Amino acid sequence: MHQLLSYYFWSTQPALDLNKYDLFLGYLFAGLLALAILLWISQRFLRHPMVRKAFAKFQNLALTISFFGLVWFGFRYESTPVMARRLWAGLIVLAGIIWLLFILKYLAFDFWREKNQYEREQIKNKYLPR
Repeated sequence: MHQLLSYYFWSTQPALDLNKYDLFLGYLFAGLLALAILLWISQRFLRHPMVRKAFAKFQNLALTISFFGLVWFGFRYESTPVMARRLWAGLIVLAGIIWLLFILKYLAFDFWREKNQYEREQIKNKYLPR
């Protein structure tokens, strides 16, 4: 496993053809783009603004990671010497994982509190005169 990771990230020159790991990452980034589009479409049908906000966080993550990943894949396909290094793909995936952890932290600790606070505000505003 260590040899695979060290070869995958630190090979100096991109290969002339794409191997199975490059194709896997390309499909992963394309799938994230499809997920971002699906979340964007489903977000239009949501009524609750707090749930829409949570969907928007996942959509922004998927759209950003897929954009940078597909740009990397394009560089990899064209065998650009510096920008096609696999280190960039690893950094993109690592940034996505860290971002996902922050979103999950938001969902675990802040989302329910904000949602309940919003619903209490709506009930309070319902009975207040305008």
